[in-house]
Amino acid sequence: MSAYIPFVLKRAGVPTPRTVTILVHEQTWVNWQIAEEFRAVFPLANVTITPKTDSADLVVIPYMDDFYRETPGGITMYKQLQTASQTWVMLYGVGYRKVDVMSAPELFRYYRRCARTVKRLWYVRRLHLTKVGISLIRAGIVLS
Repeated sequence: MSAYIPFVLKRAGVPTPRTVTILVHEQTWVNWQIAEEFRAVFPLANVTITPKTDSADLVVIPYMDDFYRETPGGITMYKQLQTASQTWVMLYGVGYRKVDVMSAPELFRYYRRCARTVKRLWYVRRLHLTKVGISLIRAGIVLS
């Protein structure tokens, strides 16, 4: 994974971070694993684990499986990060080793897009259980 982090950051256009803030996750092994990984990849960077998103070049937000349902850090933090124009955010999915990188102002929009997707999926699943869904299935129109 160590080569993957610099690759993803470079691909997103993120300069080499001098300060990395890792948002505290409820499972301590996650915090230490991510911190050690960043210390190995960026030995000159100041890596801290904290419950607050202080001013940093890169804020790492770890989550286990589902970013939208877990909402690590809270919506208030996402709104506060909208003003941090020089900060980059990395959503670090520990469960599936998924990494998304975006500028801090994009984080709240990303969260809202996740919310819309979840609502659409709920609607489609509900549609399958209704008469409309059953008639669509009988007609050969499958929504999945």
